[in-house]
Amino acid sequence: MIYAFIRERAEYPPAKWAKFFKVSRSGYYAYLARHEARESEKAATKERVKKIFEESEGTYGPDRVCGVLRRQGFTASYDKIKELMEEMGLKSIHCRKKRQRSLTLLLVVVCGRGLKSGVRFARGGVGGKPPVLMRLLTRCRMFSLCVSKFCLSTF
Repeated sequence: MIYAFIRERAEYPPAKWAKFFKVSRSGYYAYLARHEARESEKAATKERVKKIFEESEGTYGPDRVCGVLRRQGFTASYDKIKELMEEMGLKSIHCRKKRQRSLTLLLVVVCGRGLKSGVRFARGGVGGKPPVLMRLLTRCRMFSLCVSKFCLSTF
């Protein structure tokens, strides 16, 4: 932070600022070298991202651009690519719908006593009891269990 301040303020030589802030001049010049290298790397990454985005005709978002960069052998994090794409104003023409990615399943259970919906299926029970779904099914003589594409019927 101090080194960035010194770099921005050219009214006085860096040696005077270093003495004022009680930091070393060599530290400041090392910071300058790192800063220039980072800026050139950022510019090169921006060019790569823009090229990949244009080759995809605007269909790739930051996740796919990041994957292509990694396959090409470059180091790329999703957050950094997303930030660079926002800076350059690149946005995919596809809007993906967000979907739930949890491990719990919402089930619909039709049993002899009526329709029960929204029953959560869990692997194990709580406090030594069997899971909620298993307790429900043991009370019913006939049931039909449907989960999205999978349907199990027992009569």
